[in-house]
Amino acid sequence: MSSIATSVELPPHPEPAPFVFDQYGRAQVGGTRVTLEVLLGRYRLGDTFEDLHSGFPTVPAGALRAVIAYYGRHTAVIDRWLDMKAEEFEETRRKLDALHGTEWWQELLRKRAESEAKSGGERPATGVVL
Repeated sequence: MSSIATSVELPPHPEPAPFVFDQYGRAQVGGTRVTLEVLLGRYRLGDTFEDLHSGFPTVPAGALRAVIAYYGRHTAVIDRWLDMKAEEFEETRRKLDALHGTEWWQELLRKRAESEAKSGGERPATGVVL
């Protein structure tokens, strides 16, 4: 008679997430400053892997594939998280609009567009995340 077990249970192995949270709570992908919200927001709007890869060339292709696959396996949870982040953003925007009006957003976007045009489409590191 063999003493080898006929049933083996492996301990649960949590799936590692293909992103890390920075000190501000932003989920960043592939060792870049590109956030999960931006990538999956575009993906949910219909961008393909190829669209995302060409639009965010700093994100390694493997990291981008991992994010899309992870999203496919955890869609409901990530959608709830993305919706929560969008609500947080809108609440912050409403508070800022109440304090400063909407003109400051328009000015910020105008300056960013001018800066991008001067730099050939590259986004400067402004410290402001939109």
